[in-house]
Amino acid sequence: MKRIQLLDEILTNQIAAGEVVERPCAVVKELIENALDAKATRLDIVIERGGLGCISITDNGYGIHPDDLLLAVSRHATSKIHCLADLQAIMTLGFRGEALASIASVSHFRLLSRTTDYEHAMSLTMAGQVESLAITPCAHPVGTTVEIRDLFFNTPARRHFLRAEKTEFAHIVEVMQRVAISHSDVAFTLTHNGKSIFSSQESAEKRLARFFGHAFIQQAQVIDKNTAGLRLRGWLGAPEFSRSQMDMQYFYLNGRVVRDKLLQHAIREAYAEQLPPGRHAMYVLFLEVDAKSVDVNVHPTKQEVRFREARFVHDFLVQAIMEQLGSRIQNDLTVFSSHSSSPTMQFPSQVYRREEIKGGEALKAYQSFYSPSHQHEPKENHRILTHLPKANALLIQTHNSEIALLDLHAVFSCSIAHYLLTDSKKGILKTQPLLIPSKMTLSVDEYQQLILKQPTLQQLGIDLTLENNKAILNTIPALLARVAPEQLLAQLVTTKTTDMATIAAELACSAIPQSHEIITEAMLAIALKDLAIDCRCAHGRQAMVELSPERIEQWITV
Repeated sequence: MKRIQLLDEILTNQIAAGEVVERPCAVVKELIENALDAKATRLDIVIERGGLGCISITDNGYGIHPDDLLLAVSRHATSKIHCLADLQAIMTLGFRGEALASIASVSHFRLLSRTTDYEHAMSLTMAGQVESLAITPCAHPVGTTVEIRDLFFNTPARRHFLRAEKTEFAHIVEVMQRVAISHSDVAFTLTHNGKSIFSSQESAEKRLARFFGHAFIQQAQVIDKNTAGLRLRGWLGAPEFSRSQMDMQYFYLNGRVVRDKLLQHAIREAYAEQLPPGRHAMYVLFLEVDAKSVDVNVHPTKQEVRFREARFVHDFLVQAIMEQLGSRIQNDLTVFSSHSSSPTMQFPSQVYRREEIKGGEALKAYQSFYSPSHQHEPKENHRILTHLPKANALLIQTHNSEIALLDLHAVFSCSIAHYLLTDSKKGILKTQPLLIPSKMTLSVDEYQQLILKQPTLQQLGIDLTLENNKAILNTIPALLARVAPEQLLAQLVTTKTTDMATIAAELACSAIPQSHEIITEAMLAIALKDLAIDCRCAHGRQAMVELSPERIEQWITV
């Protein structure tokens, strides 16, 4: 029979590392949080081989006292809490006292730090076990540098589960982005394999535009609502800018990045009626609550939390987001006006728009919405029966007397995508050179992805110059002339596929008429001319549903 025995410190640290330090990005996260808790205003992050070779983070925080260096790599040693009352009202990002001990136990570890009280710094080195620990004087400015080499060198089984260098670095970039957005007062630099990836001290909004793209900022709703000690602020992406992945969903609780099921459920419920199946909203939200009303000591990663009044928090989020989205619907979605309320009114002879009929100068903005090759007389006539403003939809009677329900977002998106593809195949796609080319600095992964997409983009009339991790947009198709070049370039970078039809569909969604803009009779007729009944936009919305008399009769006859 095996007897119970006390595990040695190194083994317990390595076990703890399995929860705290799952991969290189977790190391980066823990070290960044320590630096921010030390009131750093600048962080320099240097990565080699996706974090598998080296992770080095230097900050200008208040440093570690020389007498505390040994404690810094000891488990359950921290300066952030001292009693149970502190644990119940945590406002710092870190507090468990496990990270450095866990990291040091599975790497070649070096810590250099200096406080304002000392003329020189002290260095602590360790290679996976306490016996290798050494502390010596060194040169270093006020602040701290933590250097991690050969992560998991003494736990090969765990290193075996790490992914490719590119994948691991992508996770590190994601961690850095999440923190940088919530700490706009802190300057960050990120270097990978000797190449500068990110270097900036910008406002939260500018950083958000850099990471999410300018298109997100342009269409996102700013939210700031509070009640009974809760405050929700940030940016809500419009439903039509939804994604097939959940990668652009950032939620912060008292400044801490969290991915909590309760919070995610509340946001999904708020968006539920406005998102197609399988689509996910984009958002960056900050929730501020009384620290005593939430328990962040749920999991070693500190991403899960528990609220004392969970239902109240959940309902507040749902109501606040629904109110904001509802306000957007009232102000921005399609509202078609007319001169008559007759259910069989003729299509307006000039234009229709969301607020009022306008002609003359206002139409000049749309003379080139479609290229000249598409400015033909429509062969079919349609009559408007009614409009559904909150659904961005239009009910029409078709040429064969059937009734069709149109989703205008999807109608124009499908139409533009159709002409992009067909004109490209026919060799008649009209392009437009940019007077001022749009430029963007790319990450290594983004640069490689654009190289793969470049041949497809050329077929779609998009000319890109790629050099020195920079993309320069020179020429665009005339069908996309309504889209700001910087927005178009940002969308090309974030598009994950090389499939020509998918790229065309995603770009088309950016080129449709917006809520404040005019749509002419000719534009709608052209859009409907070659529209496939089952066509869907890139967001999954079906463009048209035909309602035959027989189908309507089935609905009303039970």
